Amino acid sequence: MSFNGMIKEYKLENIDKKKLRNDIKLLLSLYRKVDFHIQDHIENLDNIFYETKRKHLDDIVLSILEIDKDINIEKVESQLLNTQQSIFLLKLMDDALSRLSAYPNKGEIYADIITYKYFEKKIRSNEEISELLLISRSTYYRYMNKAILKFGVMLFGYSVFDRNYEDLSNCKLKVAEDKIDYKIEL
Repeated sequence: MSFNGMIKEYKLENIDKKKLRNDIKLLLSLYRKVDFHIQDHIENLDNIFYETKRKHLDDIVLSILEIDKDINIEKVESQLLNTQQSIFLLKLMDDALSRLSAYPNKGEIYADIITYKYFEKKIRSNEEISELLLISRSTYYRYMNKAILKFGVMLFGYSVFDRNYEDLSNCKLKVAEDKIDYKIEL
């Protein structure tokens, strides 16, 4: 199916393609940074627990359930919620990339372009990516534009709506007797 066919199928006819592509590029450019910060948050949480009780994060679950008074619960809760929301976004983007890779018309090369450009830790130039994929630079730029738009369709047309939302059941984290329900707004 062509991009225009996808636009019609998902009732996105009134969307400005250039603005859509720029918005998707902006979102993609955040992936590497968010992934880095998630790893950093997990390390910080591990350090908080280790400093207070000389236990690592994976060994502390029972202490939290028993409400250990030495742990700064508000700080931990805030970091856990922020981390959970960011992980959920990264999972959606990973799902969209998997769907793009399975797309029948050049989906695999589109996914490779997106992966090299935005998902891998190593930052690569457009020239490096075109050389890695053994395609001319003009073909690379043409494919890049299509890859970004199709990734957006995969993200907003499939992944957001098809994602198994049992992950969201964990969004109602509570500490002690707090009656606050936390929600992720999509």
